[in-house]
Amino acid sequence: MSGKQALFALVAIIGGGVLGYFWQTSRPQDSIEIIVGVSVIAVGLIYFSLHSMSKH
Repeated sequence: MSGKQALFALVAIIGGGVLGYFWQTSRPQDSIEIIVGVSVIAVGLIYFSLHSMSKH
């Protein structure tokens, strides 16, 4: 993994965690499975969007 990919992964993980945190604080009645699922999807979307933007 190159340094750029590692940076993208780090930004994506932090972004997904922040999204999960804000989701939990705004909707505490949701189950943890939903919050984790949204966070994982966000990590994937953030990573691949950063990766594809760096190619263009």
